[in-house]
Amino acid sequence: MCNLKTRYAGKEGYVLQCAACRHVQIGFGTTMLCLSPVDFKALSDLVTYRMESLVPFGDDKKAILLPTPSSVCQILLTEKELEMLHHMLQSADNEMRTEALLQLFES
Repeated sequence: MCNLKTRYAGKEGYVLQCAACRHVQIGFGTTMLCLSPVDFKALSDLVTYRMESLVPFGDDKKAILLPTPSSVCQILLTEKELEMLHHMLQSADNEMRTEALLQLFES
């Protein structure tokens, strides 16, 4: 059974990580994903890349498509939703990295 630790929680969603298996659960809008650490990193990197290469079109249309590790599931976002997801994933990633660094010094 997973022992979930909150890595990020906000009005737009949450990121939880199991202390035992290290899998990450992301809740965002109407989407919930359970990802391996490798898949979480891949999604986080993809969202960062999309943010850095975003050419704003100033519309609230869902026009940004993000693939997921599942070939039958993709995420469709507006620019604002992409920004919120990016913030959420970066905050969670920073939390995970900080904990990993602190564990190095506890041993």
